[in-house]
Amino acid sequence: MSGDMELGLSVLLSCKSPHIHIHGGANVSVAGGGIGGIIASVSFRQQDRATGYIPGLWTTVAAQIVICITASLLMLYFRSQNKKADRGEKVLAGHVGELSR
Repeated sequence: MSGDMELGLSVLLSCKSPHIHIHGGANVSVAGGGIGGIIASVSFRQQDRATGYIPGLWTTVAAQIVICITASLLMLYFRSQNKKADRGEKVLAGHVGELSR
C-alpha cells in the first residue's frame, strides 16, 4: 500500500503544484504519504497472511478510490478557479494575468 499511496501522492502533487504558490502545500501532501505508510503497516497484518492479506488489499483499493476522487475534485475546483481568473472575477495567489495560471 505504501507504493500505491506514493503513486497517489505524485498524482495529487502534479495536479496541485502548478496551482498553489505557497510553500506549505507540498508539506501537507508529503505528510499524507507518511500517513499512508502507517495505514499500510496496520492493515497488512501478519495474522492475515493465511487469507492473502484481504483486509490490506481492500484498504489499498479504498485508498486508490479516495485518491481518484480527490484528484478529480481538485481538477474540477482548479478548473473553475482558473475560469474565474480568466474572466477577471478572481485573483489567484495575488498574481494578475498569466502568472495566475
